[in-house]
Amino acid sequence: MKNSRTFFLFVIMALLANFAECRAADISVTNNWHFEIGQGSLQGGAGTGLPGTWQSAPNQCEISVSNTQGGAWTINIQKVDTNWNSSLALWVRRTDITSSYQRIDNISKAFFTGSGDKVIPIQFQITGVSLSISPSEYDTTIHYSVIP
Repeated sequence: MKNSRTFFLFVIMALLANFAECRAADISVTNNWHFEIGQGSLQGGAGTGLPGTWQSAPNQCEISVSNTQGGAWTINIQKVDTNWNSSLALWVRRTDITSSYQRIDNISKAFFTGSGDKVIPIQFQITGVSLSISPSEYDTTIHYSVIP
C-alpha cells in the first residue's frame, strides 16, 4: 500500500512541475489600414484602369509582444471576412527586417517567430484590384495570436 501512495505523490509532483513550465505572452496591435479607391485613383484619368496593387505605409501597424519572460513565441495570423471579394488578396510583411509579403488567408498560419518582448512594425498590401470588381466597401478583420 505504501508503494502506491508514493507513486501517486510522484505523479502529482510531476504534473505540478509541468504546470510551472507553462507561460503566457501578451499581444497587442496598434492602428489599422483603411483606404478608398475613387475617381482620383484612376491611373490616367477617366476611362483608364486602376493600379492592381495597393500598399500601406511601411509601419502601418505595430505588433507588440510582451510578458514573454524572455521565451520564444510564434505569431499566427488569419483574416475573417465581413464583406470581401475573392479576387482580392491581402498580404502582410514585417518592416523591421527585410522580409517578403505573406498572404493572409482565412485559416490561421504562422507569420513569424521571435523571442523576448518586442515591437514589430508591419505593412499591408492588397492585390487583384480592378475595375471588374463591383464597387462596394470591402472589409476583413485580421486576427493575430501569440503562441509561447
